[in-house]
Amino acid sequence: MRRTLALLLALSATPAFACDGGRLFDMLAAPPVPPADHVFDVAEIDSTEGGEWQVWRGSDGRAAVNIVRTDYGEGGRFEARIAVASAQAYAVTTTRFIYSAPNYVAGSITIREEKDIYVWCAGKLLLPEGFGPDQAYVDAAAEALEIFSASEVRNYVAGLER
Repeated sequence: MRRTLALLLALSATPAFACDGGRLFDMLAAPPVPPADHVFDVAEIDSTEGGEWQVWRGSDGRAAVNIVRTDYGEGGRFEARIAVASAQAYAVTTTRFIYSAPNYVAGSITIREEKDIYVWCAGKLLLPEGFGPDQAYVDAAAEALEIFSASEVRNYVAGLER
C-alpha cells in the first residue's frame, strides 16, 4: 500500500500530471469527433488549394476544446490542432500528410505522416527537467502556437495561460 501511494504521489508531482491530471494526453490520443461545432474557411490562405478551420466546443458550449486548421495542397496537406484541457494545459500538434501522387491523380493516397507535438503546462512549454532544450524545437513550438493567433480563431484561445 505504501509503495502504491508513493508511486502515485511521484507520478502526480511530474509537470504533466500536476498540470492537468493527464486529461490532455487522453485528448491528444483521440482525434476530435466529427462533426465540428463550427467550420469556416481560412482567411489567410497558405495554399492554392485553400484551407479550413474546424472548432469543437466543450460541454459548456463556450470554451473551445479542439481547433484544427487544415491547409490543402496537391502533394499533401498540413494540419495544425490545438487541444485544450484547461487554460493552463494545452497542446499543439502539427502534421504533414504526404500523398503518393498529386491529389488529382486517381488512386492517390496518404503514404506518410510527420507529426510534431508541443505541450504547454502552466503556460510554459513542457520540456524535460535538467535537459537543455533544443532551440529548434522551442522555436517550432512558438511557430505552431502562433497559428492559432489568426484573427478568425483568436477569440477561442484568448484565455490560455502563456
